[in-house]
Amino acid sequence: MHIEPRKALNKAFEKYNPTLMGWSGLKVIGDKLDLILKLKQSNPTADTSALEREIDLMVYELCGLSEEEIGIMEES
Repeated sequence: MHIEPRKALNKAFEKYNPTLMGWSGLKVIGDKLDLILKLKQSNPTADTSALEREIDLMVYELCGLSEEEIGIMEES
């Protein structure tokens, strides 16, 4: 089953308070996801790791994770 990233993002953040980052922050994450998809569609081997890292950091901020919790997430 294929899930559109934008819909998945919206569903995932229903659990969190969007005012922590603001709706504009969520839009930035969605825009980065869209860009990753476009890059991968045009070149499946495109390196999108920098964009993925930016998204990770924004999600950590949105969830209010501490540096210790971020370390645990990144180790797994």
